[in-house]
Amino acid sequence: MPAIDLNLPAYTVLAAEETASDYVSRVEVSQAPSFCPNCGSDHLVGFGHREQPVKDLPFRGKRVVIYVSTRRMLCRTCGRTFSEQLPDVDKKRAMTARLVGWIGPQAVKRTFSSIAEEVGVVPGTVRAIFLDYVRELGERIRFATPRWMGIEEMHVIHPRNMVTNVESCTTVDLLLDRSKGSLSQFLRSLADPDAVEYVAMDLWLPSRNAVRAVLPAARIVVDGRHVVRLADEAVDSVWSATAQGFEGPRRRNMTQIRGLLTRREGDLSEQERLLLADFARSSPVIGEAFWLKERFWDIYDAETPAAACSAYEEWSQAIPRGLRAHFKPIIKAFEQWMPEILAYFEHPVANDYGNAVNELRGVVNQLGRGYSFEALRVQMLYSENALNSLVNGFAVERRTRAPREAVPLAGVDLTLLARLIGTGEI
Repeated sequence: MPAIDLNLPAYTVLAAEETASDYVSRVEVSQAPSFCPNCGSDHLVGFGHREQPVKDLPFRGKRVVIYVSTRRMLCRTCGRTFSEQLPDVDKKRAMTARLVGWIGPQAVKRTFSSIAEEVGVVPGTVRAIFLDYVRELGERIRFATPRWMGIEEMHVIHPRNMVTNVESCTTVDLLLDRSKGSLSQFLRSLADPDAVEYVAMDLWLPSRNAVRAVLPAARIVVDGRHVVRLADEAVDSVWSATAQGFEGPRRRNMTQIRGLLTRREGDLSEQERLLLADFARSSPVIGEAFWLKERFWDIYDAETPAAACSAYEEWSQAIPRGLRAHFKPIIKAFEQWMPEILAYFEHPVANDYGNAVNELRGVVNQLGRGYSFEALRVQMLYSENALNSLVNGFAVERRTRAPREAVPLAGVDLTLLARLIGTGEI
């Protein structure tokens, strides 16, 4: 009697045993070969056996090993020998097909080494199966080329480019890094590159170079939130330089003020405005920096590129000499990126998209513990919890009978993805 029921009808169990760590079964294929795979003749005779170990699904905390007594046959018609085919065994590896099918999804949620230990293989085997699984997912679930593409920095273990669909607020891909090479490779792989009309990005030169080289017809737009962030950083730079000259209660008051400086004046309460105004009277450089930051934000109220350009010129000329070094990154950005920055005023990126990206960025670092990049990428792009929860046209994962038929989707909703990561559902 077998130690466990293998539930493999194509095999006959010859012997079985249970050890401290394994279930071991010795089997043979129930039906011997009846024809030669080379010439089709049925004039076959046995030509010996060889025992092949095959890994199977773990059971009750133990590894399962099946030793198959594989027949070797001689064809009397063509004189060639062959070994019988093993049903339900993966063609590439010495393990059952069901084990291979189990390892792929498991490797998304667990480390390769833990699966390898449970199954009784080396981690490299788990990784190879996982990569095959990822390729299959990419063939079965394909994200449509966006008309409005976004390229966002996302820190997943390391800084990487996340490619998004701006119009639907969804993910399209997560790239290995932020290099021009990896982005260029992705752009060249697009099924319909001519569909991309606009590309929203931050002030990252390799991204601009890649888009210009591969998608020369696409209009590059620098999302305004990446530019105004430089104004917040300039104010923080002034604060840091000023705070070094204070000690005791005065320095503690500076710490309280810091949180107010990067907020918009209109978002402050009356009490907070009075507190900031009082501090600005005793530290005029702080008040001047805050005023410059506010005026820079006002540039993004302009309705045309020409109006924005004029407002910027007026703003830059108003920067006092003593503060110019702190605001130099903004000035440099406008010099190097002016066409792309001004393009925003013709083709503004929707606020809901920016909010969704910022929300996702706030929780995405939770994915970085103990996983490979490939596993994290699959979690973000192909998680069943995310795909099966989508709504509004691209909302439900559409499975097809043909396993290799590509299914175009807009991607995983950014806000939904942030929620799933935040709650630990992926």
